[in-house]
Amino acid sequence: MKEMKIVKNYKRLKKWAKTLFVTLLTICIVFTSTGVATLFAYADPTDEGSELHEHMFNTTEYESNNDGTHTVKNICECGFEEEATQECVYEDGVCSNCGYEEPEESHIHSYTTTYIS
Repeated sequence: MKEMKIVKNYKRLKKWAKTLFVTLLTICIVFTSTGVATLFAYADPTDEGSELHEHMFNTTEYESNNDGTHTVKNICECGFEEEATQECVYEDGVCSNCGYEEPEESHIHSYTTTYIS
């Protein structure tokens, strides 16, 4: 009884929908019968020889930008590098990460000019 319902529903489809349905069904049958589908089903990115892995940053380098910020470079053992810019953190006037010396507070000189006429 269900089979007849499927056939009736298929007959009501438009021509392009029938073509698409048959094409997709054929692809599924070919992939499963030839074993091609198993290549996708069992692909494991953690297998040996795979380039995919979670980066473990084991080296961190700081380089001063000479403006109160520094560039932080995290380096993975695979060679991948990740960079970011951060504000300097000062301890006793020197950045604890990059060694940049905190600039002295700037001050403004004001002069009075007197013109004699």
